[in-house]
Order: sequence, then C-alpha cells, then structure tokens
Amino acid sequence: MQGAIDHAIQAAWIQALGSKRGTAKIAHLFCEMQLRLGIVGLATQMGFPMPMSQQELADYAGMTHVHLNRCLKELRQAGLLAFSSGWAKVLNWEGLKDLARFDEAYLNLRLIEV
Repeated sequence: MQGAIDHAIQAAWIQALGSKRGTAKIAHLFCEMQLRLGIVGLATQMGFPMPMSQQELADYAGMTHVHLNRCLKELRQAGLLAFSSGWAKVLNWEGLKDLARFDEAYLNLRLIEV
C-alpha cells in the first residue's frame, strides 16, 4: 500500500512541476507541507517551520531564485501566505488551495495512523 501512496505523491508532483505556473507550484508545496506537518503536530494556526532558504526552495520547485521571490511576493500580497526566516504561515487556506488546484486525496491521509 505504501508503494501506491508514494507513486500517487510522485505523480502529483510531476504534474504540479510540469503544468502549473510558478505561484501555483509554490502554493501547492505550502499546502502539502501544512497538511503533512499538521498530522505530526508541527503545523498550527501560527504556522509551521520551513527551514529552507529561498534558493533551496527555488531549486526544489525548478525555478530561479528571482522567480521564486516574485511568486512569494504574489502570495504575500494576495494575503495567502507569509514566509520569512524559515517560518511559514498559511493566511488563507481555501485561497491557497484554490490557487494551487490542490486536492489532498493523493496523500491518502485517511490511511495514515499517528
């Protein structure tokens, strides 16, 4: 079963990286992190740790540091996300999910026992 879940996650990321514009890619990443870290108690309404530099985040998303900076600015100005000094806070969950076209079903969270 874990192999199928891993495959679903990889397929979702291949689709996200290949077809979404930059801001939606970053929104997708933060949506997934909010859910995953929430399950283990590391994400609260105050946010969650995201100890990555903007350069590391840009590399992960397959974009330049400059483009990532613009995407984060867009998310901040839209009131969707705050990200600074290794800390992220989702300000508008539904808005961020809509922008990312995020559907958490691929994570199979109902199968995870904590």
